Amino acid sequence: MSSDSTRNESNDYLVRARPPATLLRVREFIANDPDFILRRQMGPADEPHTLVISASEEAAARLRQRFANDLIVERDRPLKMF
Repeated sequence: MSSDSTRNESNDYLVRARPPATLLRVREFIANDPDFILRRQMGPADEPHTLVISASEEAAARLRQRFANDLIVERDRPLKMF
């Protein structure tokens, strides 16, 4: 598999913000950009604490850059028993 196809593959990401109110701006940004799909949000509708989004690596990096130090964006991976 080439690195270009890996970058364009869609993955799920967990998105948290510091401060949490930033997630409302992130949610609005995602809603207006076709490179992102909001899978679900956790917490109250007016104060979510976590978003689960689907995006390519490139789009996730763009999201990190757009909101600089206010976001934690990490790949969502299945939990495994040790």
